[in-house]
Amino acid sequence: MAVREGNTPVAATLIVNGQSAAKYTIDGVEGDQEVYSFNRPIGETLEFQATNYSSKKSKTVKVTDNMSTDIVIALKKRSYHTMVWPWQRDFDAAPMGVSVGYVRKQLVTSGEGEKLKENGVWPDDDGSWLNGIQAGIHFQPALSWGLGFYTGIFYEFYYSTSDEYDDYNKFQEHNIYVPAHLMYRLRLAERASIAVHGGLGFNYAVYGAYTDSDDYYEDYTDFYGEDGWPKRFNMAAEISVSLRIHAVAFTFTWAKGITDHKSYSSYGDYKTVQNKMAFGLSYVFGAGN
Repeated sequence: MAVREGNTPVAATLIVNGQSAAKYTIDGVEGDQEVYSFNRPIGETLEFQATNYSSKKSKTVKVTDNMSTDIVIALKKRSYHTMVWPWQRDFDAAPMGVSVGYVRKQLVTSGEGEKLKENGVWPDDDGSWLNGIQAGIHFQPALSWGLGFYTGIFYEFYYSTSDEYDDYNKFQEHNIYVPAHLMYRLRLAERASIAVHGGLGFNYAVYGAYTDSDDYYEDYTDFYGEDGWPKRFNMAAEISVSLRIHAVAFTFTWAKGITDHKSYSSYGDYKTVQNKMAFGLSYVFGAGN
């Protein structure tokens, strides 16, 4: 006994005479489908019922001495372009992928009726961002109903220059980023899905330094951790939206800083947080096959 949807074997729920087919002997595997055997006396009737999400079909077979031994229940092929509930669709877990993208971050200071946005590296940079690239590996193990988790580890490199300074006119930073998100994925079509995931994001600046383009001076590596400078560690509340087509996914992430970097706390009641946005391109292993 095998169950197919169109020409594709499916792992349907199979009931025989009111009992689960799992109670019978499993002969082997045909493609992705378990094949069951049934031993019944000649003249007895078997009532099969196969269910796969929204597709269901029943079939009655009378055992005879010359009957075919290969019984197939053919379910109607579902259309992924018609509206069905999310839990009625097949779910492609595809739990692992690699990503590259563009990332930018900004320090936002607010308090005492004032608000200042800056990249935090150069003075008088009101409204500017620190730009960089991001690359890493992500994991998205899935539970049922499209629910799951999203995490990973990413390397970020930021680079900036300034024409206002003759010395120390370049800045670079190496950063580690780890997200910890809850995720919900909705399958839109046979090989397309959209996912929304959100939670916390953790950043740690491994190295941040000003350098001189003429190499007259040594790198100034005390950017993080000093009074008035940002902290190495940053935590943020994050929300992401991802569109996946076959094995390629496009993701946008917005992060609202939680950690107070206290860059201007000595001047009054000010709080400084680090906001971030990222645009990523991913390849997801096992998706879209």
